[in-house]
Amino acid sequence: MKKLFAGLVAATLAISMVPATAFAADITVTANGDKVAFTDAAPYINSDNRTLVPLRAIAEALNLKVDWDDKAKTATFATEDGAKKVDFTIGAKELKVTEGEKASTVEMDTAAVITNDRTYAPARYLAEAFGYNVSWDGRDSLVSITPSYEFTSTEVEMPSVRSTTIKGTVVMPKVAEGVKVPLVVIAHGHGGNREENGGLTGVAETLAKAGIASVRMDFPGCGKSDESFQANTMTNMVNDVYSSIEYVEANFAIDSAKVGVFGYSMGGRIAATVATEGKVDFKGVVMLAPFAGKVDYVDFMGDKATYDELYAKASKDGYVVFTTKYGQVQELSKAWFDDIVNADPLKDAGKYTGKALVIYGQDDDTVAPKMSQEVADAFHADVVYANGGAHSYSFYTDITEIKDVIEVNTVNTFLEAFK
Repeated sequence: MKKLFAGLVAATLAISMVPATAFAADITVTANGDKVAFTDAAPYINSDNRTLVPLRAIAEALNLKVDWDDKAKTATFATEDGAKKVDFTIGAKELKVTEGEKASTVEMDTAAVITNDRTYAPARYLAEAFGYNVSWDGRDSLVSITPSYEFTSTEVEMPSVRSTTIKGTVVMPKVAEGVKVPLVVIAHGHGGNREENGGLTGVAETLAKAGIASVRMDFPGCGKSDESFQANTMTNMVNDVYSSIEYVEANFAIDSAKVGVFGYSMGGRIAATVATEGKVDFKGVVMLAPFAGKVDYVDFMGDKATYDELYAKASKDGYVVFTTKYGQVQELSKAWFDDIVNADPLKDAGKYTGKALVIYGQDDDTVAPKMSQEVADAFHADVVYANGGAHSYSFYTDITEIKDVIEVNTVNTFLEAFK
């Protein structure tokens, strides 16, 4: 299993800037989810403390044509049809962008240079000149180049199998008419909601910028749901995931052959369940601190004796009132308890053949890191560490750096999965 180490990142750090302690061997560039191969020239940090990359390798990854004018010492990069061109002149701190009859210049914070017979400059200037989005994951020294789309966000009401209404949000990239896009369904945590204090909103919007649609919903008793929390069972939540996919595929321009699922905490349990049930052919799954696997009791409710007491009361009265460590007062039904302890979301995980990623913090104080790692092992998943925010990650803390770790690696995983 490949392990990718990521964690705290500097959200305000420019893509062209890398701390002086980062060595060239540590710098990775991905384009549309694929790792860029630097076969004969490697990135390095110059005297301006800027990370320079051989532009030809980036251009090839983005399907750009490359020409070199030795007299002018200028490297020209162009689209296949030549409609747009970008010129880098050695020694200059600006690049020239030409599109049709229009030409403009862009100031760089360091000059283009020749090193080992290759033209070097910061990757973001070339990528952004051709309309790509560039993100930075500082712990892994990862430059991520992805498509850059505008998007729309639509509030929807979707029918459930219980004849109730599922409140949700669909985020769609703006693409040409008739073009169908991949879809990721996003499942929130226990007692959370489809926004998770803006955390899941950020995931959805980052996916849309990369050309991937998403739908996220409020599970029963959560957010704007009209239902009682007593309806908040794994069975109902799993059904709502399927209902949401069905609704979006019927009402939006979705490529039904390219569907993925993202789950946070208890949503990770839902993601693990639907990814292995076989009802939908999920090409990718990303789980953030997934509360998955076979359990004898729910340890965030206290010790086994406390859990048994709560379950006994739910069995007698139909539900029990439980207050979470975050102060949420919930009416947990007997079915909620039964769904948790009677299921093993990982029993068929080894049969899953899509792309899988597990993100978790080694300081998580709600979902044990051991459980997240067990999920990763079961799915043969890549692993990204997002330490520093306990179970809140970047969603309920002011440690915004973790947001970049989650979003960059999530988008790269789904871009790769949907190829």
